[in-house]
Amino acid sequence: MSLEATAWWISDAIAVFMTIAAISYFFKRTIFFRICESTFVGVATGWMLALAVRNIVDMAITPLARNLSLLVPILLGLAYYSRLTKRYFWLSRFPVSVLVGVSLGVSVYGAVSGNLTIQLINLIQPLNNKLWEVNLGNALMFIMTLGTLYYFFWFAKSRTGGLQIIKQNLLRIGRWSMFFAMGAGYCGNMLVCHYDVLYERMYSIMAFFHLVPYW
Repeated sequence: MSLEATAWWISDAIAVFMTIAAISYFFKRTIFFRICESTFVGVATGWMLALAVRNIVDMAITPLARNLSLLVPILLGLAYYSRLTKRYFWLSRFPVSVLVGVSLGVSVYGAVSGNLTIQLINLIQPLNNKLWEVNLGNALMFIMTLGTLYYFFWFAKSRTGGLQIIKQNLLRIGRWSMFFAMGAGYCGNMLVCHYDVLYERMYSIMAFFHLVPYW
């Protein structure tokens, strides 16, 4: 076996061991799971630290001679460490406030332009399409959105008044709409993605023991 093949076999063996050790948590918190957990945390922390240092060198220190405006984020980053002293603790409020303000502005803009605007456009689609499936989907989108909004509005306001039958039906529609949305989100975003990762790991384990061919 060549040196390169030996290195690949060792890496595959470590990956198989870590996978089995992580799955062993389903039965018990064994010593193998603790080894896997500690290794993962240690490697991830070291990798993130090395990546952060590399980013500082490449994106701040190296181009600083050509762009003196980079002194502002560098000083704000150094101000974070003032939290370690009681005398200069107040300096850490500046980078925190800048980070919170910028993050809030970016997230609000992204939420409005990426979610709210698209949701409103899809909400007012006409019902004159040639395909009845499209018309049904547009109608359901409108009714389910209206019911979900009314669900929270009803709990925030008074629960008394007329038109109780319409209100109760809107509440049911809103409740079931949230159930369907959460279920579809869980299956689509979490279950499917995790299944792909689990399938890849199981296939790698079987391929390591020559039960199935390699990719």
